[in-house]
Amino acid sequence: MIDESKDSSGWRGRLSDYAPPVVRLVSLFTGTRSMTNDPLSGRSDQSGHSAACELANMGFRVFPYYPLLDTTCSCPGECHSPGKHPRISRYLDLATTDLEQLGKWWHRWPDAGVGICPDNQLILDIDGPSGHASLEAMQREHGMKLPPTFTCVSGSKEPHHYHLYFRLSDGTRVLNKPLCQFKGLEAFQCIDVRSRRGQVAAPGTLHRDGNYYQWDCSGLYRSLGKPDRVTDLPEAPAWLLSALGGVLISESPRHLSVQGKPKEMPSRGYGDMNLPPESNDWYLNVIRKRWPIVRAGQRNCLQVKPVAYLIAKGIPSDRIREIMNAWLNGFEGVFSSSSEQIINELDDCILRTERDFEEGKIHSITDHSSKASTKKMHPALEGLLQSTEELEKLLAPEAEKHSNELSVSQLSEKVEWSTGNRGLPFVLAVMLHYQYRVAQFGETETILMTHLQLQEILEKRFLLKIHRKQLYQLADQFISRKDQHGKEKRASVFELLKQTKRGYTGKPSEYHVTGLPPLS
Repeated sequence: MIDESKDSSGWRGRLSDYAPPVVRLVSLFTGTRSMTNDPLSGRSDQSGHSAACELANMGFRVFPYYPLLDTTCSCPGECHSPGKHPRISRYLDLATTDLEQLGKWWHRWPDAGVGICPDNQLILDIDGPSGHASLEAMQREHGMKLPPTFTCVSGSKEPHHYHLYFRLSDGTRVLNKPLCQFKGLEAFQCIDVRSRRGQVAAPGTLHRDGNYYQWDCSGLYRSLGKPDRVTDLPEAPAWLLSALGGVLISESPRHLSVQGKPKEMPSRGYGDMNLPPESNDWYLNVIRKRWPIVRAGQRNCLQVKPVAYLIAKGIPSDRIREIMNAWLNGFEGVFSSSSEQIINELDDCILRTERDFEEGKIHSITDHSSKASTKKMHPALEGLLQSTEELEKLLAPEAEKHSNELSVSQLSEKVEWSTGNRGLPFVLAVMLHYQYRVAQFGETETILMTHLQLQEILEKRFLLKIHRKQLYQLADQFISRKDQHGKEKRASVFELLKQTKRGYTGKPSEYHVTGLPPLS
């Protein structure tokens, strides 16, 4: 039982500050905790905003969760992670330590929970007695013990739900997945591994069982209490990193500020000033920071951009191959393809891109999606939005919340599209791409477009990250095409374009303009 004779600097002071009139004491033997205000960390009725600011001051990047309504998630859809559902899209990029931005989020959603996006941290999420037993068994099998560390206990009624926090050395990457999916660790169930590009519920978040996630100050799991800074976390032991297949990579994620602009990123087109100008290392530094690969499935589409950049600089093929091999090696932890396949596809990409330059198909490397996403909507397209009944219905629920003086495209940028109907931002992305192709390339009746370009416009203009499968579903609503049997398939809502020629990987498809007006 908890020793209530502690002075005001210990648990007794915390109980008087935070506990309700009737406090359920904690049994260290069973691992159970109080239902509402857990004294293990001194965190209970503290608001989510103050908890988020406290974590940000420690150095953790945080973001808001949807709050709970009783035991269910307050999001509009069917949620499988109540209390741990990110409230914003692109939370992996937009999570921040900026106190001003945290104030804006929690002013808008005062009951929101708190999530952490680890940077140089490794977090083991132990899920109940089975996970606790797996952790003990893994340590016995390796003949090693995990060092004492800072531990967050979850709000679950079931004992042994907790997170172990460790620090990773700079440039070390560990994949986010269940422990049992790592090679050689298949027997150890109910433990999740979270690191870069992952997220966990943070201290200060309410669990659906009615308790808060809190730092463990009891020593129940050999914990060290509450950290002052993320740098206080003990380093992940070498034997654990070896078991998890930890690899060294170059810094790949480009953490974005809440406005979506790069932060702490060098000027585009310039390498490290400490490297010899226009050397292989100098160019390698440029393309690593301009085109990082941060998830599987990006390599084929993305590698053509740095290849075209290097060709435009007049660099010979042998040097391009050497630089690109180093670029790809820096992201090897992301790929699932074999090394031989990656090299062959790189060679094909270089030859194909050089041929496109020779034939005049490429003149320079330009980020067309970024340029298209910044353009003002053409008046003819604004008129289409205002006059088409199907499109007005997409915005009707949101139009009542904002000024009627705003145009449809202006109004669409004030709406948070992370949930609900995403049809209108998809339509706007198609229109932005269409008007850019007309202005830049003179395409009128037929335009070229890839799904990746639409994804980039949706992300840059509307801060909306849409999975490729969802994008295909939206395309079925607004773009007609031929189905797998060769039969014409009309769009189910409003026919914007008609696919006339399907592109292959990395190449654009061809679309005939049908429902869009001509642009002068």
